[in-house]
Amino acid sequence: MTSTDHPADYPGAVLTYGMEYRLPDISVRLPLRVAPGYEEMKPRVHAWARRYLLEYFGENEEEQRRTDSFLRQGMCYWTAACWPDVIPERQFAMMVWGFWGTLSPDDMLSHPATLDDPEILLAVRDEMVDAAECRPRRHSAVELPADVERALSAATRMCRDGQALIAQTCPKPLFARVIRTLQDAIISNADPDRHTGGGARFPTFEAFQQERRVDVFGPWMMAMCEWTIGVDLDGLASTDPDLAQICAWTTDHFTLVNDIYSFPKELAAGEQMNTVWFLMHHEGLSLQQSLDWLADRAALTEQRFTAMRDKILAGPHGHRDDIRLFVRALGQMIAGNVAFHLRTSRYFDTPQPPTIPHTSPEPTVLYRRGTVHNPLPAHD
Repeated sequence: MTSTDHPADYPGAVLTYGMEYRLPDISVRLPLRVAPGYEEMKPRVHAWARRYLLEYFGENEEEQRRTDSFLRQGMCYWTAACWPDVIPERQFAMMVWGFWGTLSPDDMLSHPATLDDPEILLAVRDEMVDAAECRPRRHSAVELPADVERALSAATRMCRDGQALIAQTCPKPLFARVIRTLQDAIISNADPDRHTGGGARFPTFEAFQQERRVDVFGPWMMAMCEWTIGVDLDGLASTDPDLAQICAWTTDHFTLVNDIYSFPKELAAGEQMNTVWFLMHHEGLSLQQSLDWLADRAALTEQRFTAMRDKILAGPHGHRDDIRLFVRALGQMIAGNVAFHLRTSRYFDTPQPPTIPHTSPEPTVLYRRGTVHNPLPAHD
């Protein structure tokens, strides 16, 4: 076994590469559907994304492999499985969103240079906040390393261009919520304390979970969900107690599933906002106990979701077509997100051709993962 090379106060420092653990069962009862025609749309979406990715990663032979690897993560499948009832005329913009939403706010804010320097992190944050509103780059006074400047230029253009596609079909009040919730998530992800204290700075799981709902772009995804199916609830999803709760549980399920699969990648990157690390630090659980806790909590969250869905449909808003469409769409988000995590290569980068370790009673081994910024060497 080999060390994970983290300081002693890092929540995952007790883990060693080579240790065995078991991926728990995270199957769901909610039905899985995939948007019709997504396979035919995928080459067009990849062509749109590739030009930005090549600028982001670089264009030599090795760097182009990083672009190819990014495209293989299955983001088209993620959007098609999470939002299968998308209005056909919005499907391209939706599938494009899967790429810019992942690269632009998420991967740009976890660039190693931003994790190492709070000044760079905040400069990148400000540029991303502007891009979410389709404003031109401000070019911060902070001097950015050349690779960060190149990546940020591509990421902000990708974000602005992707937002512009959505704006074409999104009513202005709803688009204003899309912008605001995206900016809130960017600001949360760019909090310097997130990259030092991480989950350890939260006194309770409830406080940590509340932050994670914004941190994983939950309110933004709820607004985007309205856009994909062509409804505008005019803020009701956050002001009605039952709708707000079902949206929170949808986001919680996203978080729990993501944290089960993403912790090895985050271990490699030194990131700390993961429920696994929270449980190991605050509750003294082992890695296996933490993963099993997450799976049990995901099952409980799905049960709570289903009960609240039935309550809403039987309640005063249950007669509304837009509410019924929205609530059904939330359940599809849960099922689609699980299906994506069981097949994506995003969290299982290896030098060999990828084999995706689906949920299995057989143990798997903790090995060093590659990340989009620090991929493992190519295997000949």
